[in-house]
Amino acid sequence: MSREANKFWRINPANAAENTAAELILYGDISSYPSWWADDITPQQFNEDLSALGDVSEITVRINSGGGDLFAATAIFTRLKSHKATITVIIDGWACSAATVIAMAGDVIKIPAAGAFMIHDPTLTLWGRFEAADFDKFKNELITAKNCIINAYAMKTGKTKDEISALMTAETWYTGEEVVEAGFCDKVLFSENVENKKFAIAADVSRYKNAPKNLFAPLPESGVKNSNQTKKAFL
Repeated sequence: MSREANKFWRINPANAAENTAAELILYGDISSYPSWWADDITPQQFNEDLSALGDVSEITVRINSGGGDLFAATAIFTRLKSHKATITVIIDGWACSAATVIAMAGDVIKIPAAGAFMIHDPTLTLWGRFEAADFDKFKNELITAKNCIINAYAMKTGKTKDEISALMTAETWYTGEEVVEAGFCDKVLFSENVENKKFAIAADVSRYKNAPKNLFAPLPESGVKNSNQTKKAFL
């Protein structure tokens, strides 16, 4: 499998002449096949792409994603968090599930007032035959995954782990203004333009339990389908 075929990101280099920062574009599902814990191609390609930017001082991460593979998201979070550049995250539409883990790498996180942000407990998709003992292992994996996510949120928000755990279990949805007030993001964009207006994000939210119906417009027939592929754990 070629590395390029497995990419779900785009990186645009900085342009000194136009005074623009380097950009990491994350639109759509954060996915990797088979998955990052068993895939030595995709994470290596991401590292190479990020390293190829060279000695940049600023990286803008633009997110419009309903989530996907937790392992991929965690790896991107770690690489961005450890990068010496100033990281500005801009949530262009929605950041949900695993996409919110990546967002936590931002030194500053911005979201439009009409945007959406959602956190929930990690889930597991399985195919195959399993014994009873396997499910104990799966449960422990999910608990560990949740604790890892909680740590990322706690560093940003200052909330206690119990507070964050309860919000995740409830599958909590925020508007742009609400998520800034909750401490997950830092700045609301375009708030002066939302009064008395209605907005809808075109997205597939069928995998989520509590998605607010008034926030999402149905996808056109040619729209992106839910691409939950075989994964060990995803958000």
